[in-house]
Amino acid sequence: MKNFKKWFWSFLAGQFILILLGGAMFYGSITTTVGQNSKDIQLLKETKADLQSLIRIKADIDIRNQMIIEQLKQVNSGQQELYKLLVEHVDKDKK
Repeated sequence: MKNFKKWFWSFLAGQFILILLGGAMFYGSITTTVGQNSKDIQLLKETKADLQSLIRIKADIDIRNQMIIEQLKQVNSGQQELYKLLVEHVDKDKK
């Protein structure tokens, strides 16, 4: 039982040391990564207003594209009407 207690406390101390080392490595890694990317983070914060502009531009483009689609539909329907008139005219000539 004495050996078990000694082993248990040694194991617990070893685990504690490993957790401390792992935490220190994790903290150092995160701190280094954030430090290296702080310029990128600042740039992203500054471009937040640009995202609003981009959304507005996209909405304008969508409206313009919808107008073009409507005009193309009108042209298509006009061509179909002209085709029908042409077919009717040719049919009248044959009779």
